[in-house]
Amino acid sequence: MGEGETRWGGELWAAADLVTPMAIRVAATLRLADHIAAGGYVLSGVIWEIFEAAHAQVAGMVHRVAALLKATLAPDGMNVVHSNGEAAWQEVFHFHVHLVPRWHGDDLRLMWNSEPVPPHDLERIQQRLSID
Repeated sequence: MGEGETRWGGELWAAADLVTPMAIRVAATLRLADHIAAGGYVLSGVIWEIFEAAHAQVAGMVHRVAALLKATLAPDGMNVVHSNGEAAWQEVFHFHVHLVPRWHGDDLRLMWNSEPVPPHDLERIQQRLSID
């Protein structure tokens, strides 16, 4: 199903593409069009430059599409992914979110180490992130 075939609400689009059966079976992608009619603002490809209201619209659509995927495909889990910038492997430079249904044994792997962070590192990060 291509992007132009399914349209849900305003300027939000959803598309599902079949990938290889051994990898991701279905990836649902949401994107905001270049222009949102209600606000009339242009979205860039980075999360730091989109309006909070636009992000809220995407979050609402993610919620609805995730429910549809759960009802239709009955996955064991779901990854919700947004890659921001080339360093994060973003390849399409508009703001978009991938919903990746997951099944036990689907052979997808974590891309990060899940070992605990030392407490002193957590404290240092918390201090840097604190808002005065």
